[in-house]
Amino acid sequence: MKILDSEHCVALLRGRLRLPAWISPDEELAITATSVGEWAHGAHKSAQPSRNLARLDVFLLAS
Repeated sequence: MKILDSEHCVALLRGRLRLPAWISPDEELAITATSVGEWAHGAHKSAQPSRNLARLDVFLLAS
């Protein structure tokens, strides 16, 4: 199992981290509640909070 931190999540969104190159197909991913909180806080403070919060929702639903 690999645990994604805030930096991993941002890198994924910005296309700087490619999951297929980083994990094997049968490996599980997790994200901590702290990382979700940091991401939500950053989204609220961003220039486009609605868009970034929606991206967080999509990411969490897909995980």
